[in-house]
Amino acid sequence: MTTSTNDIKTVHVNKGKELRIITGENFTFKILKGQMEWNGCELSNGTAQSIQQNTWLSFYAIEESDVEIVNSKSCYIGIKSVVEEYYSIFNNLNDNRSHFAEDEPAQIILITGPARSGKTTFALHQLNYQVQYGYNPLFVDLSLSTNIITLPGCIGCTVVSNTFSPTTQLDYNFNQPLVYCCGTTKIEDKNPLYYHYIELLAANCLTKMNSDQSVKKSGMIIRCPFISMEVIKKVVNSFKVDLVYVMDSEQLLNEIESSQFDHCVTSSFVNKPAGIPLCIEYNSFIRRLQHRAVNNYFYGCSPESPLCPRSSVLLSSSAKVVTIKSLNNENAGFLPIGQPASQKPYVEEKDRQDMKKNDVYALLNCTTVDEVLNDTTNVIGFVTVENIGISTEDQNILSLQIEILSPHPVEELPSTVLVATGMKIEHDI
Repeated sequence: MTTSTNDIKTVHVNKGKELRIITGENFTFKILKGQMEWNGCELSNGTAQSIQQNTWLSFYAIEESDVEIVNSKSCYIGIKSVVEEYYSIFNNLNDNRSHFAEDEPAQIILITGPARSGKTTFALHQLNYQVQYGYNPLFVDLSLSTNIITLPGCIGCTVVSNTFSPTTQLDYNFNQPLVYCCGTTKIEDKNPLYYHYIELLAANCLTKMNSDQSVKKSGMIIRCPFISMEVIKKVVNSFKVDLVYVMDSEQLLNEIESSQFDHCVTSSFVNKPAGIPLCIEYNSFIRRLQHRAVNNYFYGCSPESPLCPRSSVLLSSSAKVVTIKSLNNENAGFLPIGQPASQKPYVEEKDRQDMKKNDVYALLNCTTVDEVLNDTTNVIGFVTVENIGISTEDQNILSLQIEILSPHPVEELPSTVLVATGMKIEHDI
């Protein structure tokens, strides 16, 4: 029998500096004295907190602090920090808010930029600062690859009333988010469907801002990866964005400033946070994040408090399993030469026998396949295939018996239509 020894160290962090960490197995941290924050969320003192292995963390010292670190793969003090810049941006936005008329909504903000430019970090800072000052911003995440609100392959929005912390950011314990499933992590695969859901999200978000005084005074923050100027224009015009923050790209900022939108839009440059992971295998890094998000949804992201109890239920024989595609060309073959065929989303029913163990499906709030693309149809939860077997019914007919795992206790699925997300549970990540 072998016993493992923990690597325990106490790190002193001067005021205004960042402690950057890559977590190891059974990692914990405890603030012994001082005051620190993670992405704008103030951390509690004196309590050891555990974080998953291979997580990148950055703790900012609001005042001189001592931190006990257990089992870190890497741990160092950063020379530069953007926290003061990010806090200054929040203060400017807050000051602008105070000059608005009583019935005038707060600003609608878009955060965009290239890959690894710090969009998530900047968004979390702004959301956490707003919550700490008593606001309830409407947050929209349009990233199909690494979404903060929902699972990969989906986009969504939610009212943020609690701060994100390093131990809760992936537990999805939000107010019930409004979610749409594209079934892919690559926008290029389903552009028409992505645009369709952007329009639905925008309409619902603007309605929410007009009807909810708390949200109206708090404003909206949209996180969107930069794919093309066409996507940026679609987002800006659909959501009626007032201000675009461009992360770490003067070229993109210039392109946005020279573009024509449906209304007046202001844009501003934001510096990239230091300590962004420099991964040689970036695609592999993103895939790990995606699978971790899926696993956290079903099993919980905190080692000592998994989501429990869970439920396993049988998939009803009347349930429909579908995919939503964007490869259907309208009027193909009947258009003038040189005029491209327009594409529109369409629904294709899948054979239940194609379902595989650990596949993840989104449950829709509709009962028929014809309703899948209705404006009122959205995702109400996710399930994964737990077990597939053969059963014999009354007339000795063999049928496929599919057991579904839900992270929340249910007696039966609250939906009869499931959409393939393109994701699956990977236990070895």
